[in-house]
Amino acid sequence: MNQKKALGYIFYGIAILLSLSVGSSLGEFLGDFIRLTKIFSTDINGLQRGQIIGSIIFWILLIVAIYYLFKYGRKYVRNK
Repeated sequence: MNQKKALGYIFYGIAILLSLSVGSSLGEFLGDFIRLTKIFSTDINGLQRGQIIGSIIFWILLIVAIYYLFKYGRKYVRNK
């Protein structure tokens, strides 16, 4: 097994662990996106707005990281 293939399996492992963490936090994930509508409809202070926007940015970056880990993991594991 070459180094790229081993790296691909490591990427797969990390992506699966991150996917499981998103799956276990699915309620929080959906709640954060629902709270996003509160930014525009209710009177909340700047701290709460920052927390909502920060959590949305976190979830987006986490999903993007999972996507790229699966993408490159598949690329490195696949036989050429």
